[in-house]
Amino acid sequence: MTKAERPVSLPSYPPSLRVVTMPSDINHHGVIFGGWLLAQIDAACFIPAATRACGYVASVAINAMTFESPVHSGDLVSIYTNIVRVGRTSMTIHVEVYTQRNVEKPEYHRVATGEWVFVAVDENHRPRPIPQESSAK
Repeated sequence: MTKAERPVSLPSYPPSLRVVTMPSDINHHGVIFGGWLLAQIDAACFIPAATRACGYVASVAINAMTFESPVHSGDLVSIYTNIVRVGRTSMTIHVEVYTQRNVEKPEYHRVATGEWVFVAVDENHRPRPIPQESSAK
């Protein structure tokens, strides 16, 4: 059993997003498209980023992204996010992606990790300052 195949424990905080993969999301190798997973991660990271920025944000960079194990059709995908750095207009979000394949006897596997950067933007799509922590919602 490889490291990626060993069951793991989930983080102690709630996921930002959970979604079940569908047969229409698979590629010609029979596993989920990496691009589909990236889109789900982008949506999951947007939630805490917009909350912390008290408004609209845009994803501007993926500093790191590692796919550790394939995701299969029918997997329950849980995406956990954690803001690890807040600057004047941008923030970095660490992300971990887990799958669950067996509903009767749940086992969780970490399948991807990464770091994404979001920028707070105004109505003209220009960078704007992120409020100080004390004034964030």
